[in-house]
Amino acid sequence: HKRIKVEVKENECPCCNHKLIKNGNKKVIIQDIELHLNNTEYELESKRCSNSECNYTYSSSLPIEIEGQEFGTELRTFVPLFHYNCGLSQDQLYNLLTELGLKISVGSINNFIQDAGRKCIDYYNQILDYLLSPFNAINIDETGWKTNGIPKFLYNLCNQFASYYIICEKRNSKVVNQLLFQGKWEENGTDQVAQVYLIHDDHSSYSAKKVVTIGHQLCWTHELRHYKKLTPSELIFERNEGQRVLKELQNLYKSIKEYRKRNLLKGYVAEESAIIEQHFDEVVSQEVVWCSLFKQLKLTRNKKEKLLFCLNHPEVEPHNNRAEQKIRPCVVIRKKNHGTRSVEGEKNFCAAKSLLETLKTLNLNVYEGFSKALQGSLELRALLPPLGGITTFGWIKKDQIE
Repeated sequence: HKRIKVEVKENECPCCNHKLIKNGNKKVIIQDIELHLNNTEYELESKRCSNSECNYTYSSSLPIEIEGQEFGTELRTFVPLFHYNCGLSQDQLYNLLTELGLKISVGSINNFIQDAGRKCIDYYNQILDYLLSPFNAINIDETGWKTNGIPKFLYNLCNQFASYYIICEKRNSKVVNQLLFQGKWEENGTDQVAQVYLIHDDHSSYSAKKVVTIGHQLCWTHELRHYKKLTPSELIFERNEGQRVLKELQNLYKSIKEYRKRNLLKGYVAEESAIIEQHFDEVVSQEVVWCSLFKQLKLTRNKKEKLLFCLNHPEVEPHNNRAEQKIRPCVVIRKKNHGTRSVEGEKNFCAAKSLLETLKTLNLNVYEGFSKALQGSLELRALLPPLGGITTFGWIKKDQIE
């Protein structure tokens, strides 16, 4: 951005008084930012016809992006970006901007934030269509939320390219079905199957009996957590037995991840899959003395199909870490700002947050991308990689699945 040449002031050697000669240059980059008031005065010229009998006059106009505005595009990008992305409240933004010398009200800041959210709605819908493309694997997770003090739930659907947030009043299988079918799910339509692979924890709202998809993968991280939470008594053999079984399960999980890494492009490999499946059976069917550990192994054994689903479909991740990581920043924002204030506010929050997290996932410049989105010049569909050549959402009947 700027280059400054720093020259040696001395001309003679302080040791022998000989003349100093050039010995090369060393470049050092110092990173910094400039955050200051930058008011611009526009002088709009006016011209009139030289013909004394003609009263026609012509006046110049402001650039389209600031026509009718009191504040510039940089400020109208900065405010919602730091609100939605960093969780700065309207009062915090007001204090920051007024200390920089801006004459602005909290109402104007609120208008920037809500207007930015509304401009992200179209991209918001594009992200959902993309995630729910047929035969796509998506992670899903939820956390508590509040809108004007009313308890709700914030859901996140994501994959390695996009992220989608939505706030719902309840947490149950009906809500999940409505999400997967974009609100077109009917409670009695049991013959409908969502054409996605779903990766989630073992909460009852994602039950395979109630949420019917072409595949369920349970999170191994959550499953191992059950064993870590087991509290042994003072008997040493219980502690040792628990640690041994946990280590065996961790090694099994490691082998699953290595299998997936090797066969991500090739697909299902029967020989390797059979070895891992046999190892799983040996670990969860072993005889243990500790009663709590025995019960937990039995529960894990009952989840075999969902825990090992990724063996048949290496493109499906064996964990739900991606969705949990996307949810975590929203938890911080909820604690700082106590959620959103209205139904419109929660929709704007989800739209802007979805776009920002998608830009991050795509490793794009968030500020530039968000600024283009607010100006309507961001081509999001061109940035999202194709998923098997299918970009539309759909569902199929159970008898259509081979």
